[in-house]
Amino acid sequence: MQREIRYDNLAGMMAELSARGITKVVLAGTREKRLRRVEKELHSIENVRSVEVLAYHDSTIYKCLVEDGDLDSLRELFEANGFSATFRNRNIT
Repeated sequence: MQREIRYDNLAGMMAELSARGITKVVLAGTREKRLRRVEKELHSIENVRSVEVLAYHDSTIYKCLVEDGDLDSLRELFEANGFSATFRNRNIT
C-alpha cells in the first residue's frame, strides 16, 4: 500500500530522507499566471510560484511544498547536503 508523508519545512524532510538513505529528489516547479475565482462573478489573474520537493522510496512519497521557492537555491541546498536534485516543470501553459 502506498502512503504519503508531508513536511512543513525542508530541514525536517532532509533529515528524514538522509536517515532513510534516500539521495534523489525532484523539484517540481510552478511559475505562471493563473485565473482564480475571487467571488461568484469575479475572477483575478494571480502569479503562482511554488516548488514541491518530492522523493519516493519503498512505496512512500515524501513531499514538501515551498511557496515562492527559488529553484536554483533549492537545488544548491540539496546538492550541498549530498542529494541529487532533478527539476520538473509543472506549468499548465
